[in-house]
Amino acid sequence: MSPRRLLQSLSIALALTATSLAASPALAQTTPEISGTLRTPDTNAAWGSFEVFTASNAFGFFLRFRPSNGHVMTVTPFETQPDGQIACWYIEYWLVGATDPNRTEGWQWQEVAGGRVLLNPATVMGSSIDGTMAQTYKMVGYTRVDEQNPRFAPIRLTIP
Repeated sequence: MSPRRLLQSLSIALALTATSLAASPALAQTTPEISGTLRTPDTNAAWGSFEVFTASNAFGFFLRFRPSNGHVMTVTPFETQPDGQIACWYIEYWLVGATDPNRTEGWQWQEVAGGRVLLNPATVMGSSIDGTMAQTYKMVGYTRVDEQNPRFAPIRLTIP
């Protein structure tokens, strides 16, 4: 499946048309195209929010996860897996000096951890899409240290 087709599947899953997520000349815009809730599929418990932004990468978008711990995860797709899943890398940041989440002046982004997110277009159900997420490294000082046994946990992205 082509990246454009996967993008269309994702946009349908997120209740948008494919044209609303078309790649823009800028790397990313400051206003998200979509906002929603991050959930645990088995309990449907919310553990944060997410935003989708247009981007000039091959997929035409990137995501920003905002878990309830106050960190920010930048999630960027990088390839389509043979089974059709969209493979993404994420970097988790702690925002130092962030007093107003809508204003970025004075923020310092401190990298905390990172890993992979797999989004599965085959799991589209109305306004949600399922996937998995694994932390593959954590920061120790200024060094990325690999996780010895990363485990993928299920995630669900939903639009209200």
